[in-house]
Amino acid sequence: MWRDPSLVALLVSVLFAILASVFSAKYYYVKGKASQLNALISEVAKAWEDDTLTQEELCKILKLIKQLVSK
Repeated sequence: MWRDPSLVALLVSVLFAILASVFSAKYYYVKGKASQLNALISEVAKAWEDDTLTQEELCKILKLIKQLVSK
């Protein structure tokens, strides 16, 4: 029964399809959060360069933190 290559290929394909559907949503969620974290780190680095934190920079950083923490 398990010696038939077409049956094994079919079962592996079905398994990969199920795994892809389950993990694709999580992948895009994590990818989005990583992008938000990258934007936050970039903004903090820009604010750090001039050794002063303006009101505009602070608002932008807080906005990015809220986006990162929210679902």
